[in-house]
Amino acid sequence: MVRAVRLRLGSRLPEGFADLPKHRRNFSEGGLRIQLCSGTLATGPMEQQLLTNPLLLTPAAAENRTGWLRLDVAAQHLVLPAQGCFVIAEGTAGPQETFVRRRSLVRPPDGQQPPEDFLFSKHDRPTGKGTRVFRYEELQQADGTLRLAATNLFPALAYLVVAAPSACHSWLRVSTGKQTQIWRAVTEQQASTRQHLPDSTIYDYNYELELEVEEL
Repeated sequence: MVRAVRLRLGSRLPEGFADLPKHRRNFSEGGLRIQLCSGTLATGPMEQQLLTNPLLLTPAAAENRTGWLRLDVAAQHLVLPAQGCFVIAEGTAGPQETFVRRRSLVRPPDGQQPPEDFLFSKHDRPTGKGTRVFRYEELQQADGTLRLAATNLFPALAYLVVAAPSACHSWLRVSTGKQTQIWRAVTEQQASTRQHLPDSTIYDYNYELELEVEEL
């Protein structure tokens, strides 16, 4: 029987000089929706959802935590399928908000000038000196207005590099075209990245998502 889902958040970038010695794993924007799905390492996650009520990790639940976060599911009396299952972690916007798009900006929004989106052809310098890029999430609020929130303020899952591809079990939901997404193994995704960036060192990895189970 599945007792709980455990997960770790990746360390956050420092917000200022005083924050440099710390490894912040709390977050102030959005959240994570956790679901269990049937599937195998050959096929990836299936559409069948096992939890009647998905779990939601909120900023309050992760505040000042530095280790594993535990989300109890014992009340749902879920028996682990014989073939196993995947733990699915999906990023969410805040309450009464909808994610619109991710934006790369030339400068942080200051409330006075409209945000300027980064364009590679415009801002890349022939001398090799590039423009600093700031990443934001554009969110639509309940009244229809839009706002920008820094990407670094949202939760990010921690991961560990694996010694060999056979030890890699994580999958990603990736876009293959307009409005089309599929599940792809991390090993497959990284192999494609290595092909496009042959001079870079790229590792396979597992996200730190675990099940806590009790044998019946």
